[in-house]
Amino acid sequence: MGYLSIAAHGHADALAFTLSVGGHEILVDPGTYAYHCQKRWRDYFRGTSAHNTLRVDGEEQSVPSGNFMWLAHARARRERYETGPERMYSKVFTTGTCG
Repeated sequence: MGYLSIAAHGHADALAFTLSVGGHEILVDPGTYAYHCQKRWRDYFRGTSAHNTLRVDGEEQSVPSGNFMWLAHARARRERYETGPERMYSKVFTTGTCG
């Protein structure tokens, strides 16, 4: 998620993905927006809703602790990944903040 156990500078984006088709970006990572601005926007852009991933029951995947750290963060892993001429398959898992 981010740097070391505090996940500094990380985002709540476990299992997020980007998608390009024919050289055109369709689903993108929103980036940071800004580090020192209105708290509402800073929290949104590092939160789960701003990323191409799952949000369950309206909850963030990870729990923030200040501007650059996380109190608890999701763990993710890829178990399987396959590509072919017309498809891509990926089997992934995440704990979210529940595990």
